[in-house]
Amino acid sequence: MRTTINIPEEMLKEIKKIYGEKNNSRAIRKALEDIIKLSNQQKILELFGKVEFELDYKEIEKMREGRI
Repeated sequence: MRTTINIPEEMLKEIKKIYGEKNNSRAIRKALEDIIKLSNQQKILELFGKVEFELDYKEIEKMREGRI
């Protein structure tokens, strides 16, 4: 999708430098992908200590084989 956004020139230069990109779109896309990954990681970290999880390898194998 194409869109027009205003990004300060110095910020865009820094983003391109960080990602080693000459192309504005690729640099911005990589930065946005990183933001999404970091946000998802933060959400997982917030669950630490709130969710009990037991790993049962036998059950996992059954699921892989379609027996469950």
